[in-house]
Amino acid sequence: MRSNDFSAGPPQARAEAFFLGMNRYRSPAAMLRQVRRWSAVARALKRHPGYLWHRSYLELPDGIGLMVAFADRDSLLAFARTPEHHEIMKWLVGGGAKAPARGGFIRILGAEEWGYTNGEFRAEDGRTELIEAFTPLSDEEVGGAGAETGDSGTAGPGADGPRTAGPAAGRPAPTAGLSTAAPAGSALPSLRAWAERRLRTRTAGEHGRPGAGGRPSDGQPGDSGRPRAGDRPGDDRQPERGRE
Repeated sequence: MRSNDFSAGPPQARAEAFFLGMNRYRSPAAMLRQVRRWSAVARALKRHPGYLWHRSYLELPDGIGLMVAFADRDSLLAFARTPEHHEIMKWLVGGGAKAPARGGFIRILGAEEWGYTNGEFRAEDGRTELIEAFTPLSDEEVGGAGAETGDSGTAGPGADGPRTAGPAAGRPAPTAGLSTAAPAGSALPSLRAWAERRLRTRTAGEHGRPGAGGRPSDGQPGDSGRPRAGDRPGDDRQPERGRE
């Protein structure tokens, strides 16, 4: 289910900035020398303010990569200035054509506000459930159907918040309210079923007497501004029939 509270998750779930990188080495001997030098860097990394989690990965035949989670972007950038990081980078690429690394990359990734949590990692209520609708793509107004409903791309009544609309910085804004299911005991009819019931209500109301304020009782709001029976999804009552 969608969430913006990751306080109950593991350290990497709480990260706001991620370091992702990899180097390709000129020889197996160079890779071995990197492994030997890494322990000093790892100790400094674990002591660094804002460090949360890291994993190294191997890409055979000649690649070693690193993923590091930080509490914020400044913590990540500050670690790049430490003596330990400067020393290993100087060794890796400072020797020109004789440097141990023949290529490398670094990406700095920022976390979006909204993500997904379930079960023991869900701070709000510990529930484990499916989402009702997917986050809209950049060319969509409404996301596709989620596994919970399977028949509608829109959030039904009972979703716990409005969707944040509009792209930001070239990307669609995070979706804030399409995720959680309705409160226990409530029914969420699909919008298709609701539309069909609305159409039947309108047809039946054509022969009814005008409602308060001179408007037909076809599901339009009366003087009170509240919809009549049958005008709301999930309301199975029939509209009031007109008198003969």
